Amino acid sequence: MSWIQVDVSLLRNPKLVQFANMNKLSQMESIGALVKLWAYSFEYGKKPGFIPHPELCKDLVWDGKDLLKSMVDSGFIDKKKSGYYVHDWEDKYSQLDKYRKMNAQRQKEYRQRKKEEETNKKYKDLQKKLYPEIKDEIK
Repeated sequence: MSWIQVDVSLLRNPKLVQFANMNKLSQMESIGALVKLWAYSFEYGKKPGFIPHPELCKDLVWDGKDLLKSMVDSGFIDKKKSGYYVHDWEDKYSQLDKYRKMNAQRQKEYRQRKKEEETNKKYKDLQKKLYPEIKDEIK
């Protein structure tokens, strides 16, 4: 499971007020739009902070609203030659990428451990069948 961190400073950020006003949204709706964009970028972006298929964000992320230009204008998205990126992703959200990699490694180790335990169990069951006289000593 992944998570998106929302810094409390966002609640009083002038960019949020500007973005909300541009789109006639409440501040809470604006935060929701940002969180959905961050989650989309995190889940589908091939690079940290990258926004894939920005032309589809209107339908995939914002339920029919085209908020891309106003996010760029208010400073939440950076438009570069290589595409659109979440502003300051590396500074604020790199923990997400670290968490995802750490979690993947932990899951890999867990699966390996379970596989080894199953192999050991099969081996011990075989030992107990082959040597019934010492089966109580095999743990």
